[in-house]
Amino acid sequence: MAFSPQIQLSEVDQFSRKVTITVPQAQVSQAFSQRFDQLNKNNGVPGFRKGKAPINVLRQKFGQQVAFEIHDRLINDGWKQAIVELNLAPVTQPELQNDRLASANSDFSFSLTFEVAPTIDLAKLDWKSVEISSKDWQLSDERLDAEIQQLAKRNGEWTETSAPSANGYQVSFSLEGVIDGLKKEELSSPDEKCILGKGELLAEIEAALTGKSAGESFSVSVDFPVDSNSAFAGKSATFSGSVNSVSEQNAISIEDLIVKLKVADLEELKQRVSEALKSQYQQQSKQEARKELSEKLKSFFSFDVPTKLLAQQISNIEEHHFHHDHDHDHEHGEDCNHDHDHAHHHHGHVHTADCGHEIDPKMKQEALEMLRVGFVSDQIVEDQQISVADAEVNRMISQILMSTNFNMELFNLYQQEGPRRRLKESLIEEKVLDWILTQVSIKSEVADIPAIEI
Repeated sequence: MAFSPQIQLSEVDQFSRKVTITVPQAQVSQAFSQRFDQLNKNNGVPGFRKGKAPINVLRQKFGQQVAFEIHDRLINDGWKQAIVELNLAPVTQPELQNDRLASANSDFSFSLTFEVAPTIDLAKLDWKSVEISSKDWQLSDERLDAEIQQLAKRNGEWTETSAPSANGYQVSFSLEGVIDGLKKEELSSPDEKCILGKGELLAEIEAALTGKSAGESFSVSVDFPVDSNSAFAGKSATFSGSVNSVSEQNAISIEDLIVKLKVADLEELKQRVSEALKSQYQQQSKQEARKELSEKLKSFFSFDVPTKLLAQQISNIEEHHFHHDHDHDHEHGEDCNHDHDHAHHHHGHVHTADCGHEIDPKMKQEALEMLRVGFVSDQIVEDQQISVADAEVNRMISQILMSTNFNMELFNLYQQEGPRRRLKESLIEEKVLDWILTQVSIKSEVADIPAIEI
């Protein structure tokens, strides 16, 4: 007999819905019989061969257990079927309205209440009232020539110099790191290299190397932050060493650069450099526009949201703030003598209309903003059929790895389901913002691509 409960949907209020599900007695009875048969075959009853115990004996031994099992199964199966049959999209966990155990001798009826998302018509939103600034980047001939000269220098050879080191110079040096009077091999090296100004070293060491010539020594103290990922977090170290050599990069000729980059001539080189430079700054502008838009959207929407979902969101924010402040206190070494169980219970509270707990207006506003933006984003994803393919996620991972000099820890991290899913969600968020940017008012202003920082 196929599972075919009777399902009725009713509207409680603007966002609350009630589903009443009734499973006919014949189907309930069949579920009981099948479960008793299964227990009879698999477990049996002492004094009877497996599968041969009378039904009245089975009921006496397993009756309560089976009643609970069938109760839970019918509720779960009925809810799953209601979701499919009525195309439900609940935004809160369903709440069971009755707790009467299922009985093989009668229909089994129960109700579940839940909340649904607000209905949002994107076309009715006044997108044009949102004004976002954007830059129309211009590239002068002088700036283009400077970029090509810089490119020629980056492709040149390193040659040693007697001049003191400065940003852009390559320094070769020995290094010895000492903590608590002991040399640390992992902080020491007889020949280390770096290009100053690129952030390749601890800022204190880079500052100590700046202005030094070959043969000069240096010494500097470094305090590792308490919250750093270093194995030496919270420790003080002394680094000392000497400069082995200082090198500067000499530019190759434009003719050699054209050959090395495999372009036809100077005009093609200029075209490629111009396109790459403009693309770089346009991408930067897009990121700035997304950031500005994200901030403005927080206060743009004003529709109502489901009450229970809002209460849950406020509690989540309170929980986050509590743990953040709690961790912050312990980082600073403050004594912890409160009752952890009590604190967890208190901050796990979910607000209700009559709970008596005072809600921080700022947290309520933050929760409202998050939910409204989330609902609108979900509607945009649905209406515009926005998705992110695996190839897009892999491309983003490759870009991240390239920017971190192929950090294998990051590579392994993004092979995990959680980080990969969050990266995919961030890409969807970017696509949603890009769609909104096509709807809002863009205030464009002409700007020159900045000069190269020496």
